[in-house]
This record gives sequence, structure tokens and C-alpha cells, in this order.
Amino acid sequence: STTLLLTLKKAEHDRPFSYQPGQYAAISFYRRHRPTPARCFSIVSSPTDQGILQFSMRTSGHFTRALKNLKQGEKVKVRGPFGGFVLDTAHEPDVVLLAGGIGITPFMSMIRFATATQAASRITLLFSCASQADVPFADELLSLEQQNPNFKVVFAVGNGPTNRFPDSHV
Repeated sequence: STTLLLTLKKAEHDRPFSYQPGQYAAISFYRRHRPTPARCFSIVSSPTDQGILQFSMRTSGHFTRALKNLKQGEKVKVRGPFGGFVLDTAHEPDVVLLAGGIGITPFMSMIRFATATQAASRITLLFSCASQADVPFADELLSLEQQNPNFKVVFAVGNGPTNRFPDSHV
């Protein structure tokens, strides 16, 4: 309930947004016909998903709450990509990813990409969250694990029950 998944569609006249899994971009939007200051967020979508660009964030500040109130069709400006923290499946046969809470965002792009391209890299994700009720992308991660024999997820839940996840995953 505190996490926003922002999905942007490319306008027809815009060029494709090229990036590598794990990179981030600066986004801003318009209020009263003026651009807001830009904020940087990790890209969650896979580069194989042409035509959409996804970001995910906690909705705890003014900027993210305003993003949550955007209406379909409103324009969002995206600059980037930035960052060198990327997944290179050609040179990384074994990958261990450590994430906590919303820190999962760059890894979602990597895991989605590795699954979509059937990469041979063996990926293990150790994902820590305060409670099972607030694990971003939990159902999708379990689904991606079913689709990708080279991907394994283990959840570390700090408080409360863990019955949402199969025993082998906690």
C-alpha cells in the first residue's frame, strides 16, 4: 500500500528509451504548465519491454505522493539513463543480489531481463523486508522463479508471520 508502480508509455513521436538492466533515470512532470524538479529512480522494467518504462518507489514524500496523483495521459519527462550498476549476463555466470525493501527496484529490471532473454547466469536474490505484508513484487518474484530455472529468491522477514511464502523461500 505504500509502494507506487509508475508505468510510462512512449509517445508515438518519441524515440525508444535505451537502457541496461539496473540503470536509473531522472523523472519530472508538469504542474501548472511548469516542470517539477527532477528526482532519480531506478528503472524497474526490462529493456526487452519496448514501449513502456516503469519505476517503483515508496510514496512517502511530496514528490512521490504527487506522482501517485498523476492522471492517465499526463506527460512525464524522463532523462537518462544513468549509472553503471548493471547486469552483464555475458560475463557474470553467478550473481547474488542483496536487497532490502524498495531497494529491490534495480534488481527487478535485472531479473525480468534475465528471465525474458533466458540468460544462462545463475541469479540468487536475498530479499529482506520488515514484514511479509510489505514486500514489493513478492508475487512476481515467485512467478519469475517458476519461469526461470536459473533464478532463486529467498525472503528474510523481520517481523510477524511468513505464511505468504513457501517454507523453502524464507
